[in-house]
Amino acid sequence: MSRARKFQTCPRAYYFHYYGSWGGWKRNADPRVRELWILKKLTSRWAWAGTSVHETIAWALEQAKEKGDLPPIDETIERMQRSMRQEFRESRSGAWRFRRALGLVEHAYDEHVDDVAWRDNFEHARSCLINFLESPVLKEIQAVSPESWHPIDSLDSFTLDGFTTYVAPDFAFRDESGRLRIIDWKTGARRDSDLEQIRGYILFAMEKWGATISETLGELHYLSEPDVVRAEVTTEALEAFRQEAKASIEAMRSRLSHIEENVAEEGAFEAKATPSKCGRCNFRGVCEQSVA
Repeated sequence: MSRARKFQTCPRAYYFHYYGSWGGWKRNADPRVRELWILKKLTSRWAWAGTSVHETIAWALEQAKEKGDLPPIDETIERMQRSMRQEFRESRSGAWRFRRALGLVEHAYDEHVDDVAWRDNFEHARSCLINFLESPVLKEIQAVSPESWHPIDSLDSFTLDGFTTYVAPDFAFRDESGRLRIIDWKTGARRDSDLEQIRGYILFAMEKWGATISETLGELHYLSEPDVVRAEVTTEALEAFRQEAKASIEAMRSRLSHIEENVAEEGAFEAKATPSKCGRCNFRGVCEQSVA
């Protein structure tokens, strides 16, 4: 779904991210390829806040699994704050151009972001983290043995209509009633695609974990509100997701010059150049059609 979302937003950015940047990590890489590879790894301050929350949640749950209890709230918040401060300094210094380090789009393109906006970004992350730590579902998670938990925010894959599809569910566990609960933490605003994402996780659980529709519950936990939305789990809903995914895959593959070899040419991926899209794009500095 990450690929599909990028493809729908701008095919040219999709090409840069998945094809134009390929091999950019090599020492002898073409300068443009290397630049695309560097730029693809940039993230916005909003996405950075979300990633920081997700990584801290995963750490806290791993600590609970290992030691039998969650770390103190103050320690958990301080850990995230310390990490974000270090990442901010590295991004501002430009370290991401030369080594493995966080790079923020705002620093890469010298955007004006005042101190208040940066503090607000952290406070948003902090608020989301506190809402997680005080959430009813966390108490339900702690009420069962970690043996009832599935791997935490771990990359895995399953086969969707013959295609390998990668997923990383934030969390899944069997609650006291025996239901399989698949949970996705969200730190941003609601999107229509959120429900589709959780349905994809349910298909994954059915293939890899042997889950059944009747025992599975998909949940979207919006931490900024906070609120919980439960995904409809029916045969019809999952089949609709499968058909939409198939159509999306076919649309992306139709642009390839050699489908079996997964080879793409830049000219087959037009730019959807608009100020709103280009102004948020990682590749605005190298895209000749950018109107940012």
